[in-house]
Amino acid sequence: MANLGYIQVTRLCNQKCRFCSNPEREATLTLQEAQAQIDDFVERGYDGVILTGGEPTLNPALGQIISYAHSRGIQCRVITNGQLMANEALVRELVSQGLDHVHISVHSSDPEMQAFLTGNKDSLANILRAIQNVHDAGITVDINTTINHYNAGTLDTLVRFLVERFPFLHHFVWNFLDPSMNRATENPD
Repeated sequence: MANLGYIQVTRLCNQKCRFCSNPEREATLTLQEAQAQIDDFVERGYDGVILTGGEPTLNPALGQIISYAHSRGIQCRVITNGQLMANEALVRELVSQGLDHVHISVHSSDPEMQAFLTGNKDSLANILRAIQNVHDAGITVDINTTINHYNAGTLDTLVRFLVERFPFLHHFVWNFLDPSMNRATENPD
């Protein structure tokens, strides 16, 4: 099992998930701040780094951060909501910088429910393009799902929908809500 460190490269986000545990703030790491954390991970013997947010693709230095991690000899993953990775050029650019692995968050196979949960009417369509773009770029894509009141009864439908469409998907991560966290408190259902 790989020893991975996490870096929250920004608190900004382009969605408004009802269950988000990460309140949006104007905080975005600079390239130098991220490099210092990567250096620390390398010194500690970590195998890789997971870049997260907010939405990491909103950090303008993301490609440089990935490139630096790659130059230090550690794997680099991104956890994303997939909205900007619907742009094939962005995916190819990040992969060319050394991105090894992408985790894309999707919470429902129903476009209306996905929109309701994320506050973004185009969320599911963008995610489906992002999954294909990442796969076409030759790197691994995994799925993250936050289990909540609205999707708990349809998780099997979500998995079937995604695997039928993308048979290369093999790894699903199920995240549970902490009702004491931020938006979950505002949206207790």
